[in-house]
Amino acid sequence: MYRKAESVPREPFDFELPFEGRLSKDNRWVKMAELILWSEFCC
Repeated sequence: MYRKAESVPREPFDFELPFEGRLSKDNRWVKMAELILWSEFCC
């Protein structure tokens, strides 16, 4: 039987980019990602 390991969702603005870059909280894709119910989407 396969069981999916529990993972802690990361906040979009905590995502690390190369060269010490960070996503802005004002980024439209970050704002859209906050609207998604990720717990319902992935499980």
